[in-house]
Amino acid sequence: MGPLDRGGRHRVLDVLERLHGWRGPLGRAGGARGASPVGRQRHSIQGKDIRQGTITAADIKKSTRDALKGQTGARGPAGQTGTTGAPGTPGTPGAPGAKGDQGVPGLSGLQRVMSPLPLAGNSDSPRTATVECPAGRKVVGTAFDIVDGATGVAPNATSLIAVESVAVAADLGSVTVTALEESATADDWGVRATALCAAVQ
Repeated sequence: MGPLDRGGRHRVLDVLERLHGWRGPLGRAGGARGASPVGRQRHSIQGKDIRQGTITAADIKKSTRDALKGQTGARGPAGQTGTTGAPGTPGTPGAPGAKGDQGVPGLSGLQRVMSPLPLAGNSDSPRTATVECPAGRKVVGTAFDIVDGATGVAPNATSLIAVESVAVAADLGSVTVTALEESATADDWGVRATALCAAVQ
């Protein structure tokens, strides 16, 4: 068993003194005046004299600890990118938004209205047909039909009549269709007007 086991903690301090710089009986570095190298060798501490775990950082002088510190090493290479984490939990719903602006007027009560069929035995040109929407409804679409006034048979039939205009009244209450003969004919023909009517909100 080494000296530290026999001498206790005060032997640890003596070991530290000898590790940092040998001190003689007079307490001055280098020992007593005239101390011989043989004396120094006799009082030197070797590794076998120190029990493992008996000396801590608190037992070593700060200057000695500082002298034993190595220089900071170079920065190591960057590590690999980690795996993607799991999705987080859904957040709480946000507050209701502000009320939006009033939308454009909508339609309701869509209705198709057609003018009466033209009377036979009439080949006047031009001819007109007018149809009115029911009360409370306005024209939102138009259509027309030419009755008779064709020559030839399918697939080579041709019409002798052409529509000149489709006019919607200023108040959107009625539609008037005007048609005429492209070539003079004695054949009977007629025109019919159609209005798509709806209530506008």
